[in-house]
Amino acid sequence: MTYMTRREYLRRKRKRRRMIFYLCVLLFVLIVSLLLGILISRLSDHSSPDQTQSSYSLLEDSSSHSSVSPVFADSISEPSSAPSVTVPDGYELLQLSEEEMHKGSLILINKSYEYAFPTDQTLVSMYELSGSAYDVSGTDVQVDQIAAQPLNTMLTSFYEHSGISNLLILCGYRSKEESQELFDASVREDGLEHAERYIMRPGYSEHHSALAVDLGVLLDDGGVDYYSATGDYAWLTQNCHKYGFIVRYPDEKASITQIDYESWHFRYLGIPNATAIYNESLCLEEYMDFIKHYTADGQHYTVSTADGQYEIYYALGTQVPVPAQQSYEISGNNVDGFIVTVKVS
Repeated sequence: MTYMTRREYLRRKRKRRRMIFYLCVLLFVLIVSLLLGILISRLSDHSSPDQTQSSYSLLEDSSSHSSVSPVFADSISEPSSAPSVTVPDGYELLQLSEEEMHKGSLILINKSYEYAFPTDQTLVSMYELSGSAYDVSGTDVQVDQIAAQPLNTMLTSFYEHSGISNLLILCGYRSKEESQELFDASVREDGLEHAERYIMRPGYSEHHSALAVDLGVLLDDGGVDYYSATGDYAWLTQNCHKYGFIVRYPDEKASITQIDYESWHFRYLGIPNATAIYNESLCLEEYMDFIKHYTADGQHYTVSTADGQYEIYYALGTQVPVPAQQSYEISGNNVDGFIVTVKVS
């Protein structure tokens, strides 16, 4: 029989105590981890509905007011499902396509909403259309056919009013490749921040649509400057809506458009909607939200022009109620629906 020494006995005793201590520590850690997991899970379950409700409430609050905040991807929401459409008496339901939502004179093109390039586009040479009332920077300056004659009439009217014939159409339609070259050149010369303030990235420029033009002024020394709404030239800025145009990037709306003031950049919308924007002192981003308060089965927005009276309303989705017996124009907004402009008198 072998007997342990006292020292060996004490050593084994201390070893057992350490093992028991480590096992207790391990068991304690496991219990605490389990309790924390249960607590976190319960807190997560309770907080999720509140957060969801908060998000919905913010959306509802922002859509229930007529004052408009900057529009980029967060302030104009895209439809999650096909809306239920009410067709008023005297109206019929027009079924349009998603593709058509990105076409028309009222499409919103900015840093959040890209231009959907069509397979075909009818462009008109402003060089061939122009007379002696204004100049064009080159034979390749083109605009969309729906904007060409209104632009010619507007610039001719300015000449007839002021006697000034040194206005110059600097550019109209611009391809995606041309926009890339301009943006890259601006970055090289003035830096990315300057380029972002004054030049849209390729695909997000209004010039792609051929509904926008930049105007300049021929100087006496043969140079060219951008158009500025000063002196006699201010008439053009104050009256462009009568010809269907707006100053697209007003100084006081720079925080909304996210483009610094460009007095020379004019955008064609058609006379009724351009006049509505002028009357309400809105930029195009604001107007897209503003007009959503007017629907086919509700109140219409009424605007008077030299050509008569019009009613304007918005339709969400691709099913659009239109008047069965009245003349109307329809345009996608490039976001989530269509804007209908009805001539009522």
